[in-house]
Order: sequence, then C-alpha cells, then structure tokens
Amino acid sequence: MKKLNLFLTLLLTITLFSCGSDDDGTTETFEITEANLIGAWKLISVTENGTAIQLDECDLLYSVQLSVEQGENRAVYTEAGLEGNSCTIFTSTDYTWSLTSDNILNTETLEGSDQDSEKIIELTATTLKLEYIDTEGSDTFIIVDTYTKQ
Repeated sequence: MKKLNLFLTLLLTITLFSCGSDDDGTTETFEITEANLIGAWKLISVTENGTAIQLDECDLLYSVQLSVEQGENRAVYTEAGLEGNSCTIFTSTDYTWSLTSDNILNTETLEGSDQDSEKIIELTATTLKLEYIDTEGSDTFIIVDTYTKQ
C-alpha cells in the first residue's frame, strides 16, 4: 500500500508540473541591425492611424527582399496589380537600402529618383513592422506595415 501511495503521489506531482508552460506569450525582439533585416519579407497587414486596412489578394503579394550583393545593400520589391480578373506581379530590382542609427530603413532607386524612409518599430525572428507618416494637405496618416519573414 505504501508503494501505491508513493507511486500516486509521484504521478500527481509529475502531472502538475508538466502542465506548466514556459511560453509567456511574448516574442523575443531582435537587435535592429542590417544583418537581422536581411531576408525576404511578405506583407501581411497594414494599419492607418491604428485602424486595420482590408488587403486584397494583390496587396498580399507585396514583398521585399533585403540582401547584400557584392558589398552593396540591395532591395527587390515585388508587388501586384489587378489586370482583368487576376493579379499581375511586377518586380523592381533597382533599389538600395540602408539602416540609420535611429532605426530608420531608407530605400532609394539606384539613380536616386525615388526615396523612402520608414521607422522600424518591431523586429523579431518572424516579424518586421515599419511605420511611416504620410501627409496629404493638412491630413497626416500614420501607416504601419507588418511583414512576416519567408
């Protein structure tokens, strides 16, 4: 009988402690460095002034590939536009990118005709969130694009 009680006590103890979870619901953020930004990032959501924007199937094809080629930071953008009833994919390969000390991701075309700056507000192993401010007349819009790593 003593062995049965000891066995049941041991079984109960193992059961109670094995049900605990080490996952506290937080995601480990990464240091924002050029090395941690390198990779393919696919757009999964957009908010405007805190309100989610409904993305269509073409919007969800948008991605950016950040890489280093021959010592130069290169960015390749893939986006899609609706032609007829289907999304047609367009790729832009003539971009460079840089990261500033205040976590601003700058991109521009090789000839410098198109430049963008976005603040990195979150970087994890799987998520990149970029924020930029768009001003149209007297209206200001805070846009947050969320990407997942491919």
